Amino acid sequence: MTTESRLWRRRFIELTESLYRLRGQVPPPVADALEGSWQTTLQLRDVRFRLLHDDPDDSIGNFLLQCHFCSIAEEPPADMMLAALELNHGLARQAAGMFVFDADTRELIFSLLSPLQDASAPGVLRTMEGMVPMVHHWRALIPQACH
Repeated sequence: MTTESRLWRRRFIELTESLYRLRGQVPPPVADALEGSWQTTLQLRDVRFRLLHDDPDDSIGNFLLQCHFCSIAEEPPADMMLAALELNHGLARQAAGMFVFDADTRELIFSLLSPLQDASAPGVLRTMEGMVPMVHHWRALIPQACH
């Protein structure tokens, strides 16, 4: 990593540590966080979030906020995938994130790429809190598919 990328990584680490402290939790150790990709997972009510810093060049200064909507035991139902793809159309026009299906973990995930430069722990927490009702609504619409 270059010195500049280490600065972005340090900014990401500071952001995640502040987010943990804001929630009254102890941040996880970051001993090897300056090399390779680095991520942390937070639970907000019954919704799991992952914050990931893995920009290959590490020169843009973005991080990925992922919201795990649900795990799917079998093949994803066509209506669920259609709904996610239809939502992606509007989200793409607004550059507001997108739904993805992780075939390895069988999870429907909402991913939001965010700039580190202006990110704050209170702002990220507000974004996460805003996603929780959407997750609950989604899970209620298709309860047989989501676990």
